[in-house]
Amino acid sequence: MKNRRMGLSIAAASLAGVLAMGATLAYFTDKDSASNVFTMGKVGIDLVEDTKEGESVEITDSGIHYGGIVPGDEVSKIANVVVDSDSEDAYIRVMVTADSGSKELSAYMTELTDQIRNTVAEDEKWTLKSDGYLYYSDIVSADEVINIFDTVSIPASWGNEIAGETFNVNITAYAVQADNFTGEWPEF
Repeated sequence: MKNRRMGLSIAAASLAGVLAMGATLAYFTDKDSASNVFTMGKVGIDLVEDTKEGESVEITDSGIHYGGIVPGDEVSKIANVVVDSDSEDAYIRVMVTADSGSKELSAYMTELTDQIRNTVAEDEKWTLKSDGYLYYSDIVSADEVINIFDTVSIPASWGNEIAGETFNVNITAYAVQADNFTGEWPEF
């Protein structure tokens, strides 16, 4: 019985020791946390068009409407890409096309489209690639204004078959972030 009491005493002492050590370990633990805020940047551009005063034009919400145009005219059409003030650095490309609702004018519109694109590409800052886009060579930054062109030349070879017809010169500008850009433009 004496051994049994001694065994119980040892067990009780061991249990007390384990409890004391467990309580001591609780004092050596700690916890901390942090929350980090990530704000994503953005790329923003505007396409701004204007014309010189004195032109026979009407400026509307849908664009500039020119009247009384004849073959050989050089028409003031100032097209700029303006980078937003809070934009990240970006690459720019533009698509310029001419179109008309008339099927008979499709060859004329192809000629005008090619003429405008090739004229823009004469500026060493712009490159015309086989996909039809004009790519600006430099990275653009916030508040930059990038000129695409200032005039549209109406081919002098156009004749009476186009008299009274209307057509559009369309410009679409695209921007993609410069940081981490792999060189492959996404499809929009």
